[in-house]
Amino acid sequence: MVVWGKRDGERWQTLYGHIRDSLAVAEALTRRSGFLGFCRRHGFDVDHFRQIIGLVVLFHDAGKGAAPFQEALEADRAAWNFPHALVALPLMDRAWRKASFPKLLEEVPILEVLAVVAHHTELHRDLYQNLPDPHKRLSFLPALQEILRRLYEETALIWGWTAAFPDLPLDELSRRTLGELSKALLRIRERITQQVAGMSMEEQARFRACYVALLAYLKAADKAASRVFAERARPGENGPLLPFPSRRRNSNLFFPIGRRMPESGCEKPYRLERTGSIIRRSCGKPRSGGEWCGRHVGGGRPRRPSSGSCGVGSSTAWTV
Repeated sequence: MVVWGKRDGERWQTLYGHIRDSLAVAEALTRRSGFLGFCRRHGFDVDHFRQIIGLVVLFHDAGKGAAPFQEALEADRAAWNFPHALVALPLMDRAWRKASFPKLLEEVPILEVLAVVAHHTELHRDLYQNLPDPHKRLSFLPALQEILRRLYEETALIWGWTAAFPDLPLDELSRRTLGELSKALLRIRERITQQVAGMSMEEQARFRACYVALLAYLKAADKAASRVFAERARPGENGPLLPFPSRRRNSNLFFPIGRRMPESGCEKPYRLERTGSIIRRSCGKPRSGGEWCGRHVGGGRPRRPSSGSCGVGSSTAWTV
């Protein structure tokens, strides 16, 4: 069975192909000088942060590997009542727990999950809290495990991932419902809101930079890969449309100099300048997401940042 990631009329792209293209864009962007400069400026370990960006891109559309989403795609209708970004949440939770993947906070992948949840919308208090069919089961397709494993193993050497890709309990997770995920997302916010008061101004700024960067790179990779599909896909089935890794060291292959990043409604848009920096100035949507996290996500008391982390301490345990 083919698991689809995108469709435009009679042009299709496999889920494997879209995620692979997104990984190609992200890998090229994180080799630019702007990414290195951003990490140095905020004291992030370059390799650590880069590995996390790759993992987030790997899982960002994993929620499409579920029967309800595939049925909507094959019927050529929008799956607005089955938000794939939310559906990826339990997959990420189990993967990070079983494989001990690198993460930006010390205990749980909160920022990674929130970036994926928000990559098609803004983070706000009622996000995914009023779904029309909260009892709909996730119903993951068995092929999803092999798709994610294949993508991970094929690109691990370039990203620097060393852990073995875990076996995900898809049968168990398939019995979960959208309503349960909505409640889990709410619990994440409620449990960590109590800890935000202990953050220093420096921690808040570092935390916001961490989240906004992660979200910006994910959105850039996803939207560039989608644009490549729109421009290059042929009728019928399409797999990856970009080489991995990129044959060019310059990511202008995906974003020409001065091209506006695909964020609508930005009075001061993100731009890719010759410095290669994605986060040049604030922009409405990512900034609002960062402010949401600054208010609702955080760590305990101020402490010295650990290498590669956001330096906001550990977070309360949570279960998805």
